[in-house]
Amino acid sequence: MTRTIITSTILIFSSACGNQQADKSSIKTSISNKISITKANDYGKTYIDTTKGSDRSQWTKLDYLNQDTEYPFVEEDSIIGIGIVTISDTVDTYYKKLSVYNTSGKVIATVEQKESDVITVYKGKIYNRHDSLNLFAPRLYVTNPDYFRLAFDCESSDNEFYTIIINRQTGETAKIKKRDKFFKFETIEEFVDNWTGIGLDFYRSRNPLKKSPSDKSEDIQNDQQTKYKIWSAEKISIKGDWIEIKIEDTEETGWIRWRQGNKILIRMYYAC
Repeated sequence: MTRTIITSTILIFSSACGNQQADKSSIKTSISNKISITKANDYGKTYIDTTKGSDRSQWTKLDYLNQDTEYPFVEEDSIIGIGIVTISDTVDTYYKKLSVYNTSGKVIATVEQKESDVITVYKGKIYNRHDSLNLFAPRLYVTNPDYFRLAFDCESSDNEFYTIIINRQTGETAKIKKRDKFFKFETIEEFVDNWTGIGLDFYRSRNPLKKSPSDKSEDIQNDQQTKYKIWSAEKISIKGDWIEIKIEDTEETGWIRWRQGNKILIRMYYAC
């Protein structure tokens, strides 16, 4: 499944976020302005909604989200394994080669974030950020150096290694050393909690807003539900499989499911 990124820019990306989680307050402000959707693996382009001839001066986030015909709502990839191995937010990864190993303990891939590129060396082949032939395909891989993101599904762990999925399409696994300072392990709940702090989308007719975190709880209805399918929100808190949210456009607060079994029901924002 193609990973999507929500950005706050209509024409180009602006203001780099660096290699760690960006300041959530500034991102929340910028996202509230205008929204476009860009492929994570194609950062040289920004895709603008295709509606023509309409007055957009009064458009809200809901208008922009629901008018994008090229990239409709796509949920996050389903959960595989015991959690996520992702980049540590306490170290600088610029010009550092992040290493992934095969089952024999030899380096199978390196990732290096440079000033104007992210270079992948995978099975002896070198790929730049724009190379569509790159077979390195973890859960999340944002190859724009200003918005560098990398996260693997963690299948299992032992005393020395995390066993991670290096290619979600083929299911191929590899290993990351537990002592590697550039990586950290997160539960899926921690991963979702961190990234929904920036913002999230959900499909309201399929995942209704509830008054409390229970399937039996009363739905919170809104007249605009017939007009808008995709809704944008900010996280307030997480409780089990439920996430408490606030919808800025309508000032509604309530609960939606972020997961159902191994299925993630929301789309998260990974870049400003």
